[in-house]
Amino acid sequence: MNTTTPSVWFASLPVDGHSVNNGSTTAVDGATATAEFALRAASPNPFAVSTRIAFSLPRESHARLEVFDSSGRLVRTLLDASLPAGEHEMTWRSDDRAGRRARAGVYFYRLDAGGRVTQRKVVVLP
Repeated sequence: MNTTTPSVWFASLPVDGHSVNNGSTTAVDGATATAEFALRAASPNPFAVSTRIAFSLPRESHARLEVFDSSGRLVRTLLDASLPAGEHEMTWRSDDRAGRRARAGVYFYRLDAGGRVTQRKVVVLP
């Protein structure tokens, strides 16, 4: 994963075996405290309505997940919170900070947690 390109994030995440989605939580199987720091590919990708972003943290950390456009401008902060070690997942509904639908194109999502930063790209369809 390239850590020098613009950062971008979107998400829906499990915390302590739960998934946090816009303030609500649902149970998620397989949360583990032995996870490695990892940011997984968005699924689906490309997408038109929403996509899921999964990541894992090896220890409790403050995590920030953000989505950026191809020019490096912040589109949306999906997560800015302290999380336990384990597997987490966020959902990005292809919207910006004002709730408007993002334009079709390439976006980058970035995870900054526990002193580590990584990112991936995702494509929003018309």
